Amino acid sequence: MAVNEIGACEGKSIYILDLGVFAEEHGIPQCSYTDVKIDPGNGIPYLLDHPRFKIEQGLPYALAQHSGPWHLREAITGSKYVTTDMDKADIVYVYDHCYYMLWLAQVHSIGRKLPEEVSPAGEWLMPLYYSMLNTTRWQRQNGADFVFYDPHPGFTDGTVESAYYKLLCDDFQHAMHIVVERGQRNICQAYWEISKKLMIVPYVPGSSDSTKPLLDFEQPILPLEERQTLLFFRATCLPLMYMYPNNTRITTGKVMRHDVALALGKSGPNVDVMCTDKEFGGRFMPFAKVMQRMSSTLFCLVLPGDSASARRTSEIFMAGCIPVFLGPPFGSMPLAEEGGIDYKASSLFFNVTEYRGWIDDDMVWEIPRDKRPSHVCNPWVWIPDIPVTDVVVQIRTVDELMDHLRTIPRSVLDQKLEAVMAQRQKFSFQPYVTSPPSAINIILSRMCSVGSNTPAPGLALEAAGAAAV
Repeated sequence: MAVNEIGACEGKSIYILDLGVFAEEHGIPQCSYTDVKIDPGNGIPYLLDHPRFKIEQGLPYALAQHSGPWHLREAITGSKYVTTDMDKADIVYVYDHCYYMLWLAQVHSIGRKLPEEVSPAGEWLMPLYYSMLNTTRWQRQNGADFVFYDPHPGFTDGTVESAYYKLLCDDFQHAMHIVVERGQRNICQAYWEISKKLMIVPYVPGSSDSTKPLLDFEQPILPLEERQTLLFFRATCLPLMYMYPNNTRITTGKVMRHDVALALGKSGPNVDVMCTDKEFGGRFMPFAKVMQRMSSTLFCLVLPGDSASARRTSEIFMAGCIPVFLGPPFGSMPLAEEGGIDYKASSLFFNVTEYRGWIDDDMVWEIPRDKRPSHVCNPWVWIPDIPVTDVVVQIRTVDELMDHLRTIPRSVLDQKLEAVMAQRQKFSFQPYVTSPPSAINIILSRMCSVGSNTPAPGLALEAAGAAAV
């Protein structure tokens, strides 16, 4: 149900700064969502001429897994909090999403560029950001009342990579950052400043019916006694490798997925844990089938992938399956802090002490104060986003997991399922404010709470000095 009120936003106004307004002065083409098509299998954007699938087979843009910024823009536009006066706005939402998605489509269609190669859409984004920095509105509070929404874990492409991260980590450090995993900003030396207004959100989940995006959230939850499968996991496991000079990055999460599938895949007739890669003897499973299998399963594994975040976390909640976080490294936990998702109540946590089969690094259990990972793919800081030491179960090897899952009391299972049901709507995305609250409601509330009237440290000192005079 659409509503039009967010308590934290009452009395505040939000301006949407579409970076396309600066395009003409730089001779940059205007961006359009019709320049990309969305893969029906995974919700990822591709260029229109890519042969992977036909344009007419593509998903509606609202179901792209990285379309969260679009949903937020639409919700703000249709709310009573939107303003057309940037100078008087309490909050400025930076809308770079169209060019960002075009860049992502180029990466998926053509491949990533080496550091010395030009990335077209990336090259377009940089001057647009610089024009934003030159506005008097940005300079008023050094961007402290601006909000950025970065829906993909890594902008690592071509000659713009270092310049992009310089902006992100230094120039934008006082702004609010909405991301899909902590590692997107943990790489910044200014992480502890950024973390004050950092929000970790879900990916936009898929849908069994593209004409009814909320259909899966509205499906009744299958009673525990009617579930035929004990444990389910289905995803790609083939690791990606980013080969840069003197810096080879292997996606550890995919290696872990493969090892887990090997350890658990034959651990019982009611265990369905497999990789979908044909190289590993797997095959693609349509989304509707995945949802059907998860909804009839008691436990669903939450594992990291190329990075710590994965869309499947949202879909596990959507299906009404009890999440099982297995690590290290651990998958991202969106809305664990800002959105009130009670993962301890809804999920199970298992820590494998013999993890050297998939990770060489020594894991840490809290974010270091003075040491930053060099890249979002560094897994040694993929830790739970909330403390779980009081509930995590220690196991030596992966195959010990099943004995624990098979002996959990029914009363505990009932409590977990009740918590999943109570929170699953928070993983949904709609292009308007809803009741009960969706991810968009929660994001807007957080924006209005921390994104306005928060001057950067230097400007706060200046204001205090002026007041003293």
